[in-house]
Amino acid sequence: MQRKIFVYKLVGARRVLIISGLLMGMVLPSASVLAQIAGSGGAIAGTYDYNNIHSDITRPQDDKNGGRSWLYNEAKMGKTPDDVIIDVHVFTDQHKSNLAFEVQVVVNNGKGSNATVTLKPIPAADYDFGNNFGGVVPIELKISELNALLKKQLPPALANDPDLEIGPGTTLFVQGNWTKYSHYWGGTDRNGPATIPGTPKPILSPSAPRVSAVDVAYKMGRPWARQFDMIDASGKAVGLKKDGELKTRSEYEGKFQVPLSDKDRILKRLFEIANDPTNKQAEGLFGPGWTMKVEERYILKQKDASGNDVWQLDVNGLPVYDPMIDITGDDGDFTAAKNDIVVRDRSTKGYREFNMKIGAGVSDGEGGVMRPEYGIQYEGADPSVLKKFASSTDPLNFFALVRRKHNVEPADLLQHKTAQIHDVRYKFLVKHTSG
Repeated sequence: MQRKIFVYKLVGARRVLIISGLLMGMVLPSASVLAQIAGSGGAIAGTYDYNNIHSDITRPQDDKNGGRSWLYNEAKMGKTPDDVIIDVHVFTDQHKSNLAFEVQVVVNNGKGSNATVTLKPIPAADYDFGNNFGGVVPIELKISELNALLKKQLPPALANDPDLEIGPGTTLFVQGNWTKYSHYWGGTDRNGPATIPGTPKPILSPSAPRVSAVDVAYKMGRPWARQFDMIDASGKAVGLKKDGELKTRSEYEGKFQVPLSDKDRILKRLFEIANDPTNKQAEGLFGPGWTMKVEERYILKQKDASGNDVWQLDVNGLPVYDPMIDITGDDGDFTAAKNDIVVRDRSTKGYREFNMKIGAGVSDGEGGVMRPEYGIQYEGADPSVLKKFASSTDPLNFFALVRRKHNVEPADLLQHKTAQIHDVRYKFLVKHTSG
């Protein structure tokens, strides 16, 4: 099976440091590789033959060739601050499997090209899961050893950089190799992240780079999507949107309060900066090479006298936005709310998606948080049409992440509507010229 590594574009950096699990590298004369890309939980990426029909959705895999065996990872601290344990949750087609593992990071050359670096291989061994189709394999690691292994593979100019080190908030990757089938899952391109718990090192300067978002989307092929169809009261097949998208993103965001009385003043100033054709105001705020533009996706348009599309404006001269409507869900015991899980149905005009965020994420100590978000498009009256998919053990079922950890049937989180929020989102894209 041919491995595919996705290439992500990262924000340009002025120096090398770790930010909430992301090692970002600047361009140095002797620097060819550097940096880690990450999510703060499981993230789906890479290649997957989702049109190979999985005939039994109640088992991890049933095609007798290992092609449906999969895993996801969770990291926890050991007895000392130097000890990390990665629990590899294995789902396989046999009660016994011969597995080898690799502990990895992703490095970047400062220009947006990435490559996987294996820090520590775990030799193949036989694992007996008893009467179960899989289980948990713990991998015990030393942070000091991982840093030593990382430095051995870095250019000399960066090997001793004090800001370049693996520690709390850093995301590692574990790949599992099924030796009998020449099959693998996990790693950087198949749901392999595992973030070391704890608060990462603080940002060192206002000019330090921050990760924006890493987005990966699968187009859901019709044969694969149809296996999760349900029939509604009118006899229509509903469920996953055929040829729609299943997405994951590793987001880094901060939410900060401002007085409501200052809202219009602040918004007008942001639009002034973003609409400055000289870009001088953006560089004055963020530094040389930075730009700021208005994201127009949610702005309502109208025709002017010449028939051109122009923004609709309110009485204060600000654009009128199509509100985003979020309806959150939970089960009868409020399992999602108690465990910092967001389960929501999100829609605007012409757009509808169900998504989920798991856990409170990894904080940078300054108001910013990194965590994964999963989304899936569907067809039907409400998210209840996703129950068959949510209850499956298909590798692309992100709902399954909450089943073992919180002992809850994922479809139960679709039972009750707990809140409805109308959200007006003013969006601006801040980007460095380096990409």
